[in-house]
Amino acid sequence: MKRHLKYMLMFLGSSLAICGTVFSLNIFFDPLWYLQGNQLDGLNYMFDERLSKTNQYLKHYPQQEYNCIIFGSSRTTLLDESLLKEPYRCFNFSFSGGRIEEFIAFAKWLKTRGEIPDYLILGIDDFNFINLQAPLNIPDFIQVQSLPPNMLYSYMSLDALSMTIRLLFHDEYNPKIYNHDFIGTVMKNPPQYTPSISTNEHTARHKAVQDYLELQNLFPDATVTGYIPPISSWETASKTDEELNFFLDAVYTLSQSFDALYDFSIPSTITSNPATTYDGSHYFPFIQHKITSVLNGDSKNFGLQIQSFSRKGYKRLYHQRIQQFLAAIQKKADHTPQQVRNE
Repeated sequence: MKRHLKYMLMFLGSSLAICGTVFSLNIFFDPLWYLQGNQLDGLNYMFDERLSKTNQYLKHYPQQEYNCIIFGSSRTTLLDESLLKEPYRCFNFSFSGGRIEEFIAFAKWLKTRGEIPDYLILGIDDFNFINLQAPLNIPDFIQVQSLPPNMLYSYMSLDALSMTIRLLFHDEYNPKIYNHDFIGTVMKNPPQYTPSISTNEHTARHKAVQDYLELQNLFPDATVTGYIPPISSWETASKTDEELNFFLDAVYTLSQSFDALYDFSIPSTITSNPATTYDGSHYFPFIQHKITSVLNGDSKNFGLQIQSFSRKGYKRLYHQRIQQFLAAIQKKADHTPQQVRNE
């Protein structure tokens, strides 16, 4: 009996030591942002942003007194909300792969908790207007309107330990990271973007406009600003006329309900420059700063405000910009062989 008791105590002691080590490591690296993030070197990968964002929101609300909520996909996670001026005091609830149906679920969760923002900023992504096969990713706690899993539960798991190990050894290939202030940014030496025009075709998702309006109607007194994040002109030129026209018609319809809707995806010197993005979809911080400058009303040098055009004028200008871009890259391609021979 004494021997069995000794072995049992040794087993329990070892188990507690292992659990304590796992918990301590996870607390120190804090991959799910229950506290302050990675305390070793400030490197924070974008792990499980749906949970991480919620943890940070709960940590700072109501002391932070947010009056503005930002929703969007990974493109909008890189928007630096700290650069938005008064009256904005925004929490960026964007997360990678975020889709409009998921934003509606999170907005309902926020409303249940008493969040009634004065301002909504919505990243309007083109992929919400096509039919996607990937399932939605709405956490259970959001669906049942409860609190997220507590820190003890999350940080005793091997999943969290796996995230911690990846942070420790810098084992991640996604250039998007969060800085020590939980602001989305891009790590040093990201990959170089090699643009090309593809031939992918998609079917239209006709419920998209209705979904965005449902999100707006959850906070009927809020001032709503939408913006279409920049995407590479090569990506834009890859859309079929049918897909593009459906998207342009849909966002123009939204512009008539929103207080403002900006389009940064229309082909421009920025979206036609491969050096401004690392993959054609996510743009570097200096481009994100141009977007916040427009949202602050300080600049009109990037994008366009859709409400300042008629529906026909907006679509015509967009198609003209695509044709100008295609003509420019064709001209460059025609001259490249001669340039190479001269060199």
